[in-house]
Amino acid sequence: MQTPNIVQTSCLLSLLFHACQGNWFSICQPQGQVEAAVRSHVTLVCVVSSEIPHGPVTWYKETGSDHRHFFSSSPRKGDIHDRRVTRTNGDQANNFSITIRDVRVSDTGKYYCEKYTKGEWDKPYALGQGVILTVSSGSTLHPGSAIVQQRSPVKALEGSDVVLTCKMPSITSWDLVRWYKGEGSQRTHVYSGLLKAGDRNDARVTWSGQNPGIEFSIVIKGVKINDTGKYYCIKYDDEKGDTISKEGPGVTLIVTARNVTIIGPPGRVNVGEVVELQCEANNYNDGTFMWMKNGEAIPQDHFTIAGTGTWHTSRLTLQTEKGDIRSAVQCVQGKNEEQRMSEVFNLSSVITGMQRVKMLVHH
Repeated sequence: MQTPNIVQTSCLLSLLFHACQGNWFSICQPQGQVEAAVRSHVTLVCVVSSEIPHGPVTWYKETGSDHRHFFSSSPRKGDIHDRRVTRTNGDQANNFSITIRDVRVSDTGKYYCEKYTKGEWDKPYALGQGVILTVSSGSTLHPGSAIVQQRSPVKALEGSDVVLTCKMPSITSWDLVRWYKGEGSQRTHVYSGLLKAGDRNDARVTWSGQNPGIEFSIVIKGVKINDTGKYYCIKYDDEKGDTISKEGPGVTLIVTARNVTIIGPPGRVNVGEVVELQCEANNYNDGTFMWMKNGEAIPQDHFTIAGTGTWHTSRLTLQTEKGDIRSAVQCVQGKNEEQRMSEVFNLSSVITGMQRVKMLVHH
């Protein structure tokens, strides 16, 4: 299972490969400073601009005057690296980033990525600028602070994607945070990085990937009507998930159905008179409309379109004709064929059925 900070770092690395290219060899350590909670996993980034000259890349940790070997894929005789450390993307030749799992307070220090050439260990060929890692107990930062979730209800249309926010008051390990829906006996597990026995993640849900270590917001794709409810972001004391450390206030999600409705005139009209129909739709930010009569498209100069946000309207002006008492008008809303909505309006409901008869008087 990848942690959010590892996922975000992998995206950053693709950009760094281009940024590190040049006419000379260079080492990129772009992070500057990294903060982590005890028992969390962190990635320290190191990208080199070229595979040449050949030779190993080694990580060193500096604490005060102590500068000691920390990790290398090709260690020298006598070098020992921490078993918690692995190369993050070993299949990428220019990427020498490392992941430290289950970090401790004693891991605090400055880490350097250094390039050596074959057979020359006395002096590094190139040296990264270093990254400072600070490991703290999450409870010591901003004590008593609360988990932040959206105060106002989150409203969404059926089928759309929504983000439910969760911000921790301090750096927190991803395996201590879980999302639940509902309360008491009705509470159900929604998503977590480390599952408890019997729990399942909703396949539509992922971490947002923003501000890892602090933000544990989730994205729910293609929400459904039954997703409506209150969602809680909860931090536990340990990965077992038996004791709650902090619980967010909860955020209410309201999912409404997409729909389209045609509104006719207040009274009836006679054949040959103009009828006005209004089509109202609740459908994302798509304000596309099409009108049809008996399966044939009505020219666009016969109707207008207006709307904001997810609420859209179209007003049709139509001259009725002989035989329209058996005609049907259809409003089609939406550009995407798979998500289009439509409603049919029978003109018989507004056209008077009485025909005017000329009376002939015979003398």
